[in-house]
Amino acid sequence: MRLIFRIYIIITIFIISFPSLNGQTSYRFKNYNIEDGLPHNVIGTIYQDKTGFIWVGTNSGISKFDGYTFKTYLLGNKSPGEESFNINCFYEDSNSRLWIGTEGAGLVLYNSSTDNFSYFNYSDTTSNCISSNLIYSITSDKSGIIWIATDKGLNRFDPDTEKFEWIQKNGRHSPTISSNIVQKVFIDSDNKIWIGTVAGLDYYDPITEQIINYNLKEASNLLDQSDCIVHDIIEDKKDNILVGTYNKGLFIIKKNTNNFSNIIPNKNYPRSLTVRTIIENRN
Repeated sequence: MRLIFRIYIIITIFIISFPSLNGQTSYRFKNYNIEDGLPHNVIGTIYQDKTGFIWVGTNSGISKFDGYTFKTYLLGNKSPGEESFNINCFYEDSNSRLWIGTEGAGLVLYNSSTDNFSYFNYSDTTSNCISSNLIYSITSDKSGIIWIATDKGLNRFDPDTEKFEWIQKNGRHSPTISSNIVQKVFIDSDNKIWIGTVAGLDYYDPITEQIINYNLKEASNLLDQSDCIVHDIIEDKKDNILVGTYNKGLFIIKKNTNNFSNIIPNKNYPRSLTVRTIIENRN
């Protein structure tokens, strides 16, 4: 079961920084809520696009913030005040198309020229559709293919042909992915695909279509042998793959050797065992 932490009551947005009298940097923040134009006080995700707009995913639609006012979009023909679909993620591809991952509305594409949305939903009446309407993560590779993590496998989507391909456990690939519940998909600098599931980490080569399962459970420094739930995946400046997990700390994989290590900040402090998000310093 995926553990989702959401921000309740207010959205806090950084406004300005300035040097204080003692030379240290201090910050000023402003809080925004429904009284300021947000459609809901429950925030699932926030993203700033390439033009500077801030997109806010709430429980009652999406808001676009220009720094002054919020413009709200209700997904799925919902009425104002009615809870819409939860928003799990935003992703902007190399063509500046904004893709939105939802809980219930499937994959959603924002059309900036018409200021509306296109929907890609699961349907049991066609084989060419997304595998699930519950989406956790979205990314794209160097050829423009969109990769979508869902609770029913990984999806490959070609925006030009609008053709979907499903990569699922016990599917046509051998070996298959560790679990159909895919919480994170990440493309590294070699255009290879890393798949974070609730049962471990997988690696997929889109050219050879080979899947490699990484047994992080056995590599863990902990005695607990429960499944390794992956929350986040990034690549650092040294070409290492960093994997944040639930209850098993941080894993570092060296791509050139496939050797990996497990970092546990404090075994006696359970909260330090869970890594939900990883960000590398620009310096």
